[in-house]
Amino acid sequence: MCLLCVLLFTYNLLPMHELSTCPRCGNLFECKPGNVTQCGCYGIVVSPEVRKELEKYESCVCANCLKTLTENKSADTAQRDN
Repeated sequence: MCLLCVLLFTYNLLPMHELSTCPRCGNLFECKPGNVTQCGCYGIVVSPEVRKELEKYESCVCANCLKTLTENKSADTAQRDN
């Protein structure tokens, strides 16, 4: 789950479900901070590097963008290690 979702859920700042526009790609998606296990970002492991990158956005990114960011960072790390 993205850090922003955790923080917003922890402080009860978002409703159970809301339609959001991804600040990265512009697509509409359903953010579910009130029911985290049903949210698209649930189960996506986010590295510290990706968390840092997510800080530039003022709201949650969609699951597709979150997956892309984590996959890109994983590939960058693997390439650096070789």
